[in-house]
Formats: sequence, C-alpha cells, structure tokens
Amino acid sequence: MKFHTQVIKLTFRIALGLLIASPALHMYAGESNGHGNGNGHGGGHHGDNGCDCDCDNDIRIKRLCAKILTAECIDSDKITSRDLCAKYVKGKTSDFENTSIKNKLCAHEIGASVAKLGTVYANDLCVSGTLTANAYNICNNVRAALLFSAPTLYTLGSIINWDVLFDNPGGHASLIPYAHFTAPVAGYYMVTLQVDVSNILPASGKPLLGLPVANPQIYINNVLYREVFLPFLSFVNSQASTLSTLVKLAAGDELTSKYDILYLDEVTGFGKLVGTVVIGGNGTTDNKSLFEVILLGTDCTKQCEPVVVCTPSPCEECRPCCERDDKD
Repeated sequence: MKFHTQVIKLTFRIALGLLIASPALHMYAGESNGHGNGNGHGGGHHGDNGCDCDCDNDIRIKRLCAKILTAECIDSDKITSRDLCAKYVKGKTSDFENTSIKNKLCAHEIGASVAKLGTVYANDLCVSGTLTANAYNICNNVRAALLFSAPTLYTLGSIINWDVLFDNPGGHASLIPYAHFTAPVAGYYMVTLQVDVSNILPASGKPLLGLPVANPQIYINNVLYREVFLPFLSFVNSQASTLSTLVKLAAGDELTSKYDILYLDEVTGFGKLVGTVVIGGNGTTDNKSLFEVILLGTDCTKQCEPVVVCTPSPCEECRPCCERDDKD
C-alpha cells in the first residue's frame, strides 16, 4: 500500500512539472522564431504583428563564421572578402574612395557613363567623339631616319643606299636589298630628303660649267612622286638641298630616294649629268644628309562606333521575410 501511494505522488509531481514548464517552452519558441508578441504566443506562420509570410525560422547572432555559406539572398550593410566570385555584380551607385587591385582586373567589356582613372594602358583606343586632353604625348613608332655613317661615293641617278638606320623603332625601314621605307598602314606621311654633296665628278671628264641644278627625288614603288630643282654655282663644286613633302601612302607602299644633277651640255643640250658625287654623312642627323619619314595620321576607313552606355539594373532588395517588432 505504501508503495502504491509513492507511485501516485511521483506521477502527480511529474504532471505538475509539465504544466508549469509548458508556458516557458512556448515562450522560448516564440522568441527564437521572431514572431512573439510579448504574451508568450508566438506563431510559425501568422503572428500578431501582421506578418503573413511563410517564415519557419529566424536566427539572430552577432557573428557567423562559416567555411561555406550558401543563400539565395544576403542583405548586409558591409561585406569584406578576400575573394569575391560572382556571375553579376550590380549596384545603383558605385562609389569607391580607394580601389586597389593587386594583380589584374580582366573583363571582356566594361561600359560606364563616366570612368575616372589615374592611368589607362590599352593596346587599341577608339574614340567615336572628341578626344580632349590638357597635355598629351604622342609616342609614334611609325618613323625612321636613314643616313650615312661617313662620306660615301654615290652614282648619280641611282637609289641612294643609306647604310645606317638611325631611328627605326617600328622596324619599317630596311637596308636590304636596298635602303627603303615600307608604310605599315595607310595614311599621310611627312618625308624629308636632305642631300649634301661634294666632289662632283662628271664621267666625261669635262668640267661642270654654267649653272647646274640639283634634283633630289622621292619615289613611291619606284615611281617618281616628288622632286625639286635647286640651281647652284658650279665652281663651288658642292651643293646642299632639302626636300620636305606630305605624301599619302597605302599600306605596303615603298619609299626610296634618288639624286640627280641637271646641266646644259654644249653638244647634247640640257639633261642629266652622268658621274659621281660624295654624299656627306657622319652617322647623325646633325645637318647632314638623311632620308626621314614619320606617320602624321592614319587613313581611318573604319570609324569608331558610338558607345552604348550600360545602365546598371537595380538589385532586388533583399528583405527578411518577417520584420521583428523588437528589432535591435
């Protein structure tokens, strides 16, 4: 009998304990899922705060450290990351006080209404509108200067075979099989030919009399393109002449130079002198004979298309399913 009495008392205590603990457990669940109303009646789907979305859980912690975090939406005031890999990065405003990229930013296409950059390095730059700069430096490697290393004997009327490529960064000039410049692109080129001669020696052995005429010439693809006639005094036995001109070349056109002396012969009349001269040179461009070419402007057959500025689409704002009334 005594044993039965003890069992009844123990059963009564357990039942009383469950009745007392039940409201406490209910209150804890209401706070953890974020839908409590302060009266201990939290709801999993419909709370007293008017939330009608399907929220099952709400976890609030000050710090979360995870190796892998997968979510459909992350709403954050600040994200700090060593490495960010995303299919799309979109924002209404991109404002960076300081942006540092250790290695590279590589993108197939970047579109922006305004881009403010300290330094831009590009293989090709195409501007459809106006290019404006407070100061600019044009680094043009389509240029060449051909000259002689020393005074050189030259046969009048032949191609001048310069023996020094003084300035040829683009490699467009060559001394093989003869001295020439090949245009890499179609455009307008400035060409200067300076020929300083001395020791004029006619093949006939007759002295050069009267008023002979120096005739420097520029050829394109072995066809005479520009020449000039400069009279000089024969008894000086030396002459200096310069021809500068603007030429339009197609890609692959070849430039060469020649020099003649025209004179009046008492038998044959006016014609070209057959003989030799010495063309001055010392390996520099300091007031010595040279053949210089530089590209001034390309023939832009392909125009730059206007850029269609991209408009970033706003991100769908990530909001918690249900807002807590007691949000910190």
